[in-house]
Amino acid sequence: MVPSLPALAVLAAALFMKPAAAPPDPPPDVRLTVAEESPERWRLRIENAGSVPVRVMADARLLSLEVTAAGAKKAVRCTLPDDMRPAQADERALVVPPQRAYVESFDPRVYCFGATEAAALAPGATVVAHLGWPAGPKGRAATGPFAVEPLEGVAPPVAPARELVAPAWTIAALAAADTANANANANATETPALMLSTREREDAPRAADIGVTVTLVNHGKKPITTLLRTETLAFDVTGPGGIQRCGGTRAVDSPIRELYDTLAPKGHASISLLLKQVCPRRTFELPGIYTVTAVLDTRRASGRPAGLVTFDGVVTATKPTRVRLHKTRWSSPATRPALD
Repeated sequence: MVPSLPALAVLAAALFMKPAAAPPDPPPDVRLTVAEESPERWRLRIENAGSVPVRVMADARLLSLEVTAAGAKKAVRCTLPDDMRPAQADERALVVPPQRAYVESFDPRVYCFGATEAAALAPGATVVAHLGWPAGPKGRAATGPFAVEPLEGVAPPVAPARELVAPAWTIAALAAADTANANANANATETPALMLSTREREDAPRAADIGVTVTLVNHGKKPITTLLRTETLAFDVTGPGGIQRCGGTRAVDSPIRELYDTLAPKGHASISLLLKQVCPRRTFELPGIYTVTAVLDTRRASGRPAGLVTFDGVVTATKPTRVRLHKTRWSSPATRPALD
């Protein structure tokens, strides 16, 4: 029996029909959250809420933060400079089983370091954290690197993901004591005759590059003579490893007039130096944020033996310098991540 024409048409269509495309794998059920432990310490958590183990990039250095200050219409983006990010995308890859998580603490000031970004990082600001790499244009197949990857041979399969995005949250308000201190500082009206200042921030690729310029200003109504030199300067350094005093004022046994500066009213004098000149060798042994407060102490550098009337006292800088240190020669390689 010869098939009819309609039957032949159906048979031909079946022979040349492309097989139906397999449905795409579902996205991994991996959740990123960021919470505030203190103004200088936040915590990220990567939780595998799915039913199969996955490989995640357990590395806070891959974070970026979108921060929208209270009342602002546009967010600022905070991220690490390239030389602080991991050299390899999977440098800290970690297999996370179902219902397990990875937790890491980090300092948000390292990410939001510029003047604009640091100003946005204030109570009332809204933060959205991203981990990994932007997903790219819609409709285009995703290519690595990935923030989350499936394990080969594990069923049911899940798709890789280039980026994890945390729910938005709001930075908490200052504690009552902090608010009282801030108001007290804002209401202070008395200006001392001598004021010491340094730059607001320094971005240093290496510890050897950390420089500071100290400026002394006479806000009084009469000239003041004093000694502004390395010997009369000290620096209080607070960083990831704790608190360190750099330098220590030394006595000037045989002062001569030419060493001293006489500052007219509104006059100033400055001195620049590298902190490696005065700090112990391993003061800056960890990357991260350091605050450096300059102190002028001339009590052991009086000009009286040279016949001068000098300021012989202590002046502390009104504000510290915030230093972001990218890398150090003593830093150990990144430790392997571990499950929470």
